[in-house]
Amino acid sequence: MARPLRLLAADTTYHVTARGNGQMVIFGRDEDRRRFLAQLAQVWDSYRLECHAYCLMHNHYHLVATTPLPNLSAAMQQLNGSYGRWWNRQRGRTGHVFQGRFHAQLIQHDRYLLSACRYVVLNPVRAGLVRSAEAWPWSSYRAMAGLTDLPQFLRDALVLRMLGGPSTDAARARFRNFVSEPGGELHRLSPQPILGDEDYCERFKAMRGQADAEVPRRDRLTPPSLEGLFSGMVTRQARDAQVVLAHRLGHSLTAIAKHLQLHRSSVSKIIWRAKSRT
Repeated sequence: MARPLRLLAADTTYHVTARGNGQMVIFGRDEDRRRFLAQLAQVWDSYRLECHAYCLMHNHYHLVATTPLPNLSAAMQQLNGSYGRWWNRQRGRTGHVFQGRFHAQLIQHDRYLLSACRYVVLNPVRAGLVRSAEAWPWSSYRAMAGLTDLPQFLRDALVLRMLGGPSTDAARARFRNFVSEPGGELHRLSPQPILGDEDYCERFKAMRGQADAEVPRRDRLTPPSLEGLFSGMVTRQARDAQVVLAHRLGHSLTAIAKHLQLHRSSVSKIIWRAKSRT
């Protein structure tokens, strides 16, 4: 059976989940969780992700993130790959750490985004690990609620603005009330691949051809321009990540090399190195 297409688009928000291979524990120690969050910060910097919520459980994680560029697959490949290699080295083992591909649910802004963020931080409560979201230190709840410092990769402005204000004490109090307000089954989230109103769902159903590299190149829509893909790149790591993405989206090695004023073989080596790390 063919795998479902991955919908990639600029300025799009996703609820992302990934699980340990065979349901194995991938965050068994605080050291594991700190390492994953450090890797997330690096990916945030390289791919310019906007993370609105996260939660690390024992055998899986959740993220709610917006991608200014259509680069979710490349970002998650780096995040899961780099953490998985570190996790294996720590335990002297080989093999897959994560089970298959990550899952990505498209999320419309407004109440759908708020519901997704609430769902994510309530995961430990639903699992019976803690009695309140505040008691779980490995999610975005405490920072969003103003109880701890905000990590550099976490963006609170959009969520708090949707709750009626900027990043103020009053807005954070509204966030706490929003998460704790009564709800059926601790605010279950729809399993549908696209979470939004009818117009939003129809819009993305029409974009099935704009999936990632799993779709034949001839079937893709026109990729984003190289100017847009490489706009704002200030580090070599970020540039190399966008080289891989640009090629995956259909830009030729020659076109990428010309745009970056590199030799074609240099671009080819960047892509080869990225593939060898996966």
